[in-house]
Formats: sequence, C-alpha cells, structure tokens
Amino acid sequence: MEYLNILLLATIIVFVVDISGAVEVFKEKLGKMLRIKVGSLRPFDCSLCMVWWSCLIYALCVGCFTIPILAYISLLSLLALRIADVLRLISDVIGAVIERISKRL
Repeated sequence: MEYLNILLLATIIVFVVDISGAVEVFKEKLGKMLRIKVGSLRPFDCSLCMVWWSCLIYALCVGCFTIPILAYISLLSLLALRIADVLRLISDVIGAVIERISKRL
C-alpha cells in the first residue's frame, strides 16, 4: 500500500510543480514582494527534487523507509518528467474523446 501512496504523492507533486503553474505564480509574487527577479527556487521548482525529498520524508514519517522503498523513490524521481508527460497525455486523450463525442451530438 505504501508503494501506491508514494506513487500518488509523486503524481500530485509533479502536477503541482510541472503542470499547474503554481510554482511560477509563487515565484512571480515573491519577486514582486522582494522587488527582484526570482530565478530557480530549488527544490520547489524542480519536480525531480520535490518528488525525491517529499517521498523520502513521507517514507520516514510513516515508518516504511527500506532499501526497496528508497530505490522506488529514486525511480519515481528519475521519472518525474515522464509522469508529467503521462498526465498531459491523459488530459489530451480525454479532450479528444470529449471532442469526438460532442461532434456526434
């Protein structure tokens, strides 16, 4: 069950960091507050970094930290950009299906 929870956590993180634009909005608002141009805010604008650290902290907090879990977190971190691609693909497929259905109606 922890493997599924870690996968879901990684997916949520990738969505927030790479797809939603929340990090970019945060950086823009921070830059306006500080009156500077905000560049990189690692690890917050890096989905690989965020998946790694967040899932690692999760595994430690729930007491499931093992070598296999660490390897799984490493793999998910490595695949963070591919997870974003899969999320975009799912969105595109659903959009295409809806468009096809609406054309038939």
